[in-house]
Amino acid sequence: MADGGFVCSVTKEMWLSLGYFDSEEISEEELEKLKKNVEYRYAYMGAVRILTLRENSEKELRTKLLKKFSPDAVEYAVKKSEELGFTDDRKFAEDYSEELYERKRYGKARIRSELIKKGIDTSIIEEVLSSLPDSDENIMELLRKKADGADIENPKEKRKIFSFLSRYGYSYSEINDAFNLCLEEQK
Repeated sequence: MADGGFVCSVTKEMWLSLGYFDSEEISEEELEKLKKNVEYRYAYMGAVRILTLRENSEKELRTKLLKKFSPDAVEYAVKKSEELGFTDDRKFAEDYSEELYERKRYGKARIRSELIKKGIDTSIIEEVLSSLPDSDENIMELLRKKADGADIENPKEKRKIFSFLSRYGYSYSEINDAFNLCLEEQK
């Protein structure tokens, strides 16, 4: 504002890094440019803060930043984060799918669904899923846990367990094969 009113606050370092000096007055045009630069820098600092808490996909980062900053500032922050290697959807997809596979024992269909929710490109998803090991051990571990003490030959129990495994992302054929193997083990 030309009347000397408060417009925005900037650190001394930011003020000087933008080429201004301690008590220099600036024009309206320069003020608009300064406000834009300040917002871009704050958006980037927000991105860094978000990414220090945990790895995020580009879509997640963008969504979180859009709650506080303009689309232009968010675009700047996301691009700068990518350029500096702070965000990488491929690495995020690899790490997240590995976590879902090993810790939660999800099947590939559920992992695909979770990655789509995170905004990961389908070509990356397919590459990541093809690199995961076979899920036979995971489904058998889940089935043994659910079948422990249950009569899996009982149609009602079988349906409950079947639904559970289906929600975890296993296909009909995977579940059926696992049931047959489990029945053989029980004999």
